[in-house]
Amino acid sequence: MVGALHPAARELALALEDDPGVDRVLGLSRHEPPLLGPKFGFVRAGPGDPGFADALAGANAVVLFPLIDAGDRNEAGRRARVLEGTRQSLEAAAGADTVVLWSSGVVYGAHPDNPVPLTETHPARPNPDFPAAGILAESEQLALDRAGDGGAGG
Repeated sequence: MVGALHPAARELALALEDDPGVDRVLGLSRHEPPLLGPKFGFVRAGPGDPGFADALAGANAVVLFPLIDAGDRNEAGRRARVLEGTRQSLEAAAGADTVVLWSSGVVYGAHPDNPVPLTETHPARPNPDFPAAGILAESEQLALDRAGDGGAGG
């Protein structure tokens, strides 16, 4: 898991602890997450750090949790950091059989003409006044482009 401090990463790690088909769960982050179960290992590394790509080498599945710092008011810098981290993570995960990018329903935007129920086939239309939604939508597009090119997860 890339972005092991994300709250959803913790929940996933705990669920994988109970899965007999999973031998090991490896979390990568620049800061150590709380201790989880006996299958959980940790590597202090983020996208672009030495050892990051090596830690993902040989992984069967990689789950990427983009971390968007809501306190960072430099929108352009925040966007660039998240998208570059997504690119680097997807490149490092190129050998994995499965790559999953965690995102959010906010990428579809809150629009009165959205169908109910809203499915993943609906186009992403993040609201422009919520920049984090746009960043996640762009991260999703990077992953989809890479999969379409036969890259990670493709």
